[in-house]
Amino acid sequence: MANIALIRGAAMAAPQYTSWKDALQEGLKDYKNFRNAQAIRLERERIAYQKVMQERNKELANDFKNMTNFDPAGAPNEYRTYFTQKLDAYRNMYAQAAKEYAGDPRKSVVLNDINLKITSLKDIMDTAKQAKLDYVDREKTTRDDGNGGVVTMPTTNSNANDSFTMQFDLLRGRGEFQVMDDKDNNPIAVFKAQDFPEETIANLADRPKEWFKSRGISFDKQSGNLIIPIGKLYSENIPFQTQTKRYKETMQKVHDEIIPKLAKERFDRSFVDDKVNSVIDSLELTDEEKLSIAVDELGFETKELAGGITFYAGKNAKKVYDDNGKLIEEIVDENGNGIYDELDNFIKNSFKIGVEETWNQFNEHYAKKDDVDDSGLTQTQKYNEGKAAERGDMLIKKLEEGVQSFILSISPSTEFRDVNGVVTLLSSDDDGKVVEGQQYNTNTIEGREAFLNDFARAKYGSDAQFDLIQDYIGKTLRDTMVEKTGPSPTTKPQLP
Repeated sequence: MANIALIRGAAMAAPQYTSWKDALQEGLKDYKNFRNAQAIRLERERIAYQKVMQERNKELANDFKNMTNFDPAGAPNEYRTYFTQKLDAYRNMYAQAAKEYAGDPRKSVVLNDINLKITSLKDIMDTAKQAKLDYVDREKTTRDDGNGGVVTMPTTNSNANDSFTMQFDLLRGRGEFQVMDDKDNNPIAVFKAQDFPEETIANLADRPKEWFKSRGISFDKQSGNLIIPIGKLYSENIPFQTQTKRYKETMQKVHDEIIPKLAKERFDRSFVDDKVNSVIDSLELTDEEKLSIAVDELGFETKELAGGITFYAGKNAKKVYDDNGKLIEEIVDENGNGIYDELDNFIKNSFKIGVEETWNQFNEHYAKKDDVDDSGLTQTQKYNEGKAAERGDMLIKKLEEGVQSFILSISPSTEFRDVNGVVTLLSSDDDGKVVEGQQYNTNTIEGREAFLNDFARAKYGSDAQFDLIQDYIGKTLRDTMVEKTGPSPTTKPQLP
């Protein structure tokens, strides 16, 4: 047992100290070593944390350098509150995303999306600024004459614009609308009902949905407010401008060039009327041009009705007569398909204003200059017939040289095939395949005459001169041509 006790005592023996002070010093030494090791570990962690934070702050600083720069103070007044609120929200979103996605490769995609939202505000601002300049330019009625004076000029807006468009444009130009987001967070402009005349709002309440849709707006019948997306605010409902230029230029050409020329060449009045009508018919006017000509040029005024617009002669309206010689005092949509076809006829009738007076003036002038000989022809008429004979002889002679020589000389771009005097005009469809057109058998008088006349018409035009050429060609062929036996005009040779 004693041996066991000795063994146990040896196993459990503790450090031997000469005094309690030595034991305390030894314990403090161990604690100090522990605290030193812990301090070193904490310092290393602190340094590592600072390094991480420095890198993160540097990353955040670079992120904010890349945030789109936008200053709401430069925006028109009506946009500043909206832009300021939106920009604050986007900045907060940007800062939060920059922190949350730090070190994440998806961060650039998220931040770029927010930048695009900020850029959209800048785009709206730039568009609004330009739109205001456009409005001022449309409404400008004075300008500097360059010599220190001021020149007054009419507005470029057509008087045919309806009252809604003009009032909408006025409010838009002045910025009298509120900008906000719709339920889908898309920017919209809201125009208040009280800013429109009562009769305008009353008319709007009766408009079908299609009318609003065509103008890019929606109408709240309860409040009377008009709502339009910002993206359409400056592209829809723009007053159309005065568009009488082509009308006046063509009218001037008729009275200053065409009628004097025809009177000088001694054509009769029926041909003059046909020529004037041809010019009128060739002038394909847009709907806006028709509206502008009727109101801005011919002085008619408009009245807005539930079913559309009617035109009536104002005190300064020019006198225009219908085909029966009746003075036109009102233009209405008689067939329910829009007023534009009635306007078209009205404008064509207006073209004839002054034709009678102009024709009589020049016809009388040149009639006095004519020397009528025993044949009853004036000098001008003899000249025209001589010119027609000259051109007819040239065409006939050129065809006698051969079809190829004729076409290359008269109309070199024409594609054709000639088989034993049977000429087929060719063209190509959208797939590049050859398409056969008009066919002429130049071996017969009728076929040769039709061939020559069609090319003469293309070369010299369809006027009285052409009529003389056509008569001359027909008479000459019948007097001189001996028909040859050739393929039938209905025979279509195979394509090569």
